[in-house]
Amino acid sequence: MISDKFINPNSKTVINIQIVLLSCVILFFELTLIRWLPANIYSLAFFSNLVLMATFYGFGLGILSGKFNFSLLKFWPFYILILILVVVGLREFNILVPEKSIEWMWSSFKGDQLTQPAFHLSLEPTLIIIFFLVSFLFVPLGQFFSRLMIKIEALNFYHYDLLGSLIGIVFFTYLSFLETSPFVWFIIGLTLMLPVFLISLPKKSYFYLIPLLIVPILIKPIKTNEKWSHYYSIITDKIDSISDFKVYVNRFYHQEAVNFNKRKIWGYDLPYMFSKKDNVLIVGAGTGNDIANALLNGAQSVDAVEIDPAIRNLGYNHPLKPYQDNRVNSIIQDARTYLQTTEKKYDLIVFGTLDSHALMSNVSSVRLDNYVYTIESIQSAKKCLKSDGTLAMLYSIPTDWIFYRLRNMVTSVFTPDHVLCFFHKSNFLNFVVIANNTTQFDKKWDSYKVKKLDENILIPTDDWPFLYLKSQSIPDYLLTVIIFIILIGLIPVLLLLPKGKKKPHMNFLLLGTAFLLLETMTVTRMSLLFGSTWIVNSVVFFSIVFMILLANFFVNKIKDIRFHWVYSALIISLMLNFFIGPDKFLYSSFFNKALFSGTLAALPIFFAGIIFSYLFSLELDTQHAFGSNLLGTLLGGFIEYLGMIIGFKKLILVIMVIYLLSYLNTCSEKTKS
Repeated sequence: MISDKFINPNSKTVINIQIVLLSCVILFFELTLIRWLPANIYSLAFFSNLVLMATFYGFGLGILSGKFNFSLLKFWPFYILILILVVVGLREFNILVPEKSIEWMWSSFKGDQLTQPAFHLSLEPTLIIIFFLVSFLFVPLGQFFSRLMIKIEALNFYHYDLLGSLIGIVFFTYLSFLETSPFVWFIIGLTLMLPVFLISLPKKSYFYLIPLLIVPILIKPIKTNEKWSHYYSIITDKIDSISDFKVYVNRFYHQEAVNFNKRKIWGYDLPYMFSKKDNVLIVGAGTGNDIANALLNGAQSVDAVEIDPAIRNLGYNHPLKPYQDNRVNSIIQDARTYLQTTEKKYDLIVFGTLDSHALMSNVSSVRLDNYVYTIESIQSAKKCLKSDGTLAMLYSIPTDWIFYRLRNMVTSVFTPDHVLCFFHKSNFLNFVVIANNTTQFDKKWDSYKVKKLDENILIPTDDWPFLYLKSQSIPDYLLTVIIFIILIGLIPVLLLLPKGKKKPHMNFLLLGTAFLLLETMTVTRMSLLFGSTWIVNSVVFFSIVFMILLANFFVNKIKDIRFHWVYSALIISLMLNFFIGPDKFLYSSFFNKALFSGTLAALPIFFAGIIFSYLFSLELDTQHAFGSNLLGTLLGGFIEYLGMIIGFKKLILVIMVIYLLSYLNTCSEKTKS
């Protein structure tokens, strides 16, 4: 057994290395599962934040179990094998989305699936099963981590924990940049786990590692031509000589390349009947259908904006080769960000069918395309039009209420008399809105004019950007899942609490809850300002962890922390974020955005980090405190869904209330001591 020699309380260097390595491994597997699971289980792409919460919950349970004599680490290879076997098995299940839900999911279209599974399972039990299976995987890692935690001083432990997280973020971001596959991720993750096993397990227990040899065999592509972009799994399917291929993301139909010389599709020509064609912008260019149609209609210059370079690269195989045309300028960028930052003016702006099949971030319930379909986004597009310019929105409308919502969204920005709305029964494209700043449309189009704005239609804004949510409420199926997870999840928490302690550490539970909400607020705001791209998310997460690391360094150096003043500074910084929203910086230069909005976002994270590190340094039972903090992040993840009701701005008030409760709790503990 190597562990007696290496896990020695006096061998602090080795312990520090283990903490860094284990923290890196935990974050690496966390990101791996968040990327891999949605590609294998239908509809899970819309709930990847639940996967993140499951990792926090499992890790927190592991930390709480650190004081128990039994060791779970040797069983970890069996846990990951079971998880993967279940996930591979769920590929053969059609996950049934609630038909009467107030939230629309593209997975409701069964015909849009890559395969038609023989078995069926409802969404609610699927989410619950995956939540607890993922949680169990992180319990042994948390337990081993917990035992390392007590061997060194609290702040030093936290320092190396954060350092490992930073390394994990950078490492996985680099692998994403290379567009590597899950097979590579799992091989690297398992390789990183080997030193942990060699250090902690006696030689007679090495046979427990045998399941790790089976895992890579199971991580095989869904199809041989499967590729991985920065956002999801991509599979192409050859169909015929007219439409060269269909594109599936996470096994759902996303788009197809159409040869317009051989097949006409309703709606694509409409924008060019009401606009000049000299200078065209297409957002959501995809594999090139909208570009090809613009060129066929005589466009002289086309700027084509697409967020995913892998999807754009597929466009080079489009039957009409639109991306190869010298009139086309390909731009890899988030559509909303491009509209806010470009100084160019266009004769025509076309919103392609920007229907996303993924969440914008792992800590948010906002989808990748949500900030494209808000009033503020349409206003940004209008600013990019020439005085007589035209905006066109093309969409495949799944429900009546989304039809009226999109129509009202455009009408609220343009004069109703200058808006035409077309609808056509089709499974491909069925909705087109044409809007113009100045043109009075010919009387023959009177039947298509939007007579007036319907005041009863809820229109998405940057504060409430939920295009696919019918009303300001949390869907019933989601409430069912949350309540079930909380009720069942409480049982192991109560069983693992230290003797003499009947509940989690309340203060650290509150701090974990508030910080997850704070992290969500930061990610959504930065994505709105700088784009919902994968690299922006990676930079933001890196910056958040780095700010916490600075806060921990500050507490380590400045021993005399006046917590009253730090809590006050935190509340003031949150108030600044409440009153100075991201809308104040939408059209600012990159430098001003980074400087001012970045500072506004960083301040509460820094002060919250100081509070945590300070209180953590005073704790005698660090396992109880740290485990409770991680359980708090689970609660924070559930509270984040309140944004569906009250919007994101008011969530800042919720964060302030939770930190005020933490302050009162801290004062009470200080009084007792």
